[in-house]
This record gives sequence, C-alpha cells and structure tokens, in this order.
Amino acid sequence: MIARALLVAAAVSASAAPASAQSLLERAARGASQAAAEGAAREAVAGLFGSRERPVAREAETDAPGGADAPAAEAPAADAPAVAAFADPAPVNYSPSLPGPYRLQFAPELQAAERAFDEFNAVPCDDCEGGRSYDSWIRHHVREVQPMRALENRVGEMAVGEAIRWTGVSGARLALTVIGDAPVGAWPCKQVRWSSERDSRSAERLGLFCHGKRGDYLGDGWVEVL
Repeated sequence: MIARALLVAAAVSASAAPASAQSLLERAARGASQAAAEGAAREAVAGLFGSRERPVAREAETDAPGGADAPAAEAPAADAPAVAAFADPAPVNYSPSLPGPYRLQFAPELQAAERAFDEFNAVPCDDCEGGRSYDSWIRHHVREVQPMRALENRVGEMAVGEAIRWTGVSGARLALTVIGDAPVGAWPCKQVRWSSERDSRSAERLGLFCHGKRGDYLGDGWVEVL
C-alpha cells in the first residue's frame, strides 16, 4: 500500500512538473557528453606526448658512445716524415747518397749574393782580363792562403769567431769570419760570412766550407762549396 502510494506520488510529480524533469534529463545528457569529451581529449593529449617522447629515446640511444649508429673514431694522422735541417747557408739538394760535399747545391738567392758581393768589390785593373779585379778575391790579397788548398785548410782549422782580415786595393776593409761549425749530414762544415766596408757602404754574403770528397777524382779534404 505504502509503495503504491509512493509510486502514485512520483507519477503525479512527474506529470505535474514535466519541464523540471526534462531539464534534469538535459543536464544529465550534457554531463555525460562533457565527460566523454574530456576523456577523449585526455586520450588525445596522452597520445600526442607519447609520440614525441619515443623519438627522444631513440636519439639518446643513437648518441650513446659505442652505439650502432655512432661514427667510428678517426685514426690519428701519421707523423709527417722528418726533413733534414741545416744551419745557414743550407743546401737544397742534400742526400746521404751524394758522393761528397762538392755536389751540394744552394738556393739561387745565395748564389746571386755571391756575385753581388764580388761586384761590390770590383776595382779597375789594367793588367787584368776584362779590365777589372776584385778586392773580395782573398787569394790575391792574403799571402798565407795563396798556395793550393791553403784557404780551405786554414778555414778548416779556424774556431767560431776567428777571421781572416785584409784591405783591398780600393781601401775596402774585408773579412772572412767563421760563424758556425754545424755539420751537413756526416760532413764536418764551417759556416762563414764574407764582409766588406768601403766609403760608408757595406756588403756581405754567406759561404760554406766542408770536409769530404772534393771531386769526382779527388780524395777527401776541406773544400769550398759556396
């Protein structure tokens, strides 16, 4: 009886307020739709971030040392072959296979300096071929080095800093000074400087004497190679 009364009351309430019931149903439907939409959005966002995270993980694996995609370590560059270096004036064609120091060759500028030094020291000479002589021709002016091989042997005996000095016909003051005793390969050598001063002007050049084979058909000894 009581249950029937309650059912009747509920029916009466529903029939009496159809607008309220309809409103309630609409709100319930909207709530369900909103919940479904929010759930779909959460799934979409989760899927979006999940797709971004996976490549990052792969990059980390690729960059790891020793990984399959890591580039091979570069081998250290091989050392360049050693180049023989000599004190100035240095030859440009040195080789241990050369038969003797008389075969040494030098840069064109060193050879040009030798010619320029002689030209600086040129003097008139009536009895000389070409009408000129040279104060730089040491054998013409220093008696002790006039004999054959005397100059070469004298330079070979000199210590660094020693010099042979003379005065030329023009009044120029000249000197041949030993400035070094560094070898060239296995050959003992003396680096020298030729110098000349005249009328407030000066000139100089480098030269080299070495000990070894002096020629194709000559034995060992000191020889002027520049």
